[in-house]
Amino acid sequence: VQSCFASESSHVFMTPYINYMSYDTELNLDDDQGFGVGLGWQYRGNNAFEINYFKNKPKVDASDANYEIDLYGFDYTHTFFQGKTRPTMRIGAAHQKYFPAFEQAKSTDTLLRTGFGVAHAINNRLLIVTELQWQYAIDEAESHYGVQLGLNYTFGKTLNTASKSHKVSTSVRSINKPQQTHFDSDGDGIPNQKDACNEPVKVGDKVDQYGCIIK
Repeated sequence: VQSCFASESSHVFMTPYINYMSYDTELNLDDDQGFGVGLGWQYRGNNAFEINYFKNKPKVDASDANYEIDLYGFDYTHTFFQGKTRPTMRIGAAHQKYFPAFEQAKSTDTLLRTGFGVAHAINNRLLIVTELQWQYAIDEAESHYGVQLGLNYTFGKTLNTASKSHKVSTSVRSINKPQQTHFDSDGDGIPNQKDACNEPVKVGDKVDQYGCIIK
């Protein structure tokens, strides 16, 4: 399952996985737990593309012998809707290698795979992703089933964990009424509108509240 963001921008993500696989009975392999890692690109919120690698080491039925299985895949994941918890669907293809080769000289398989899962946001960069998956081996018409759990980390811009987030920014503007400018033509400290004696004053002169020189 790929990273599923609410953002409309594009960004890169990485996901380490653990998985549990149940193989087609024709392979005579026990169910097995493995690990993997994916590197992907999220495109416009609901679409993601990922390349991934998985490693499993199942035992042959009723024996201690092990096979090593390397899987190299390329997937597309679609997120149906955004939110803190969101459902996803994966479709993709993979190349699978077996070591050592089976008795029938089969050493590789081409797989088609699909899965349905859920991604849950932990915070603005991390998602827990779970998925049920079905794999179809084209060469031998075999079906494998699995479940996987991943921890998705997004680089660059952070996730939007809300389905619909509308932030209303309210700012309080303090509008100051411009102060009126009171002219004092004669320089006596009394504005013209209150100055009854608009006459020149000299240093040392004293004036009353009406702007008149006190003699």
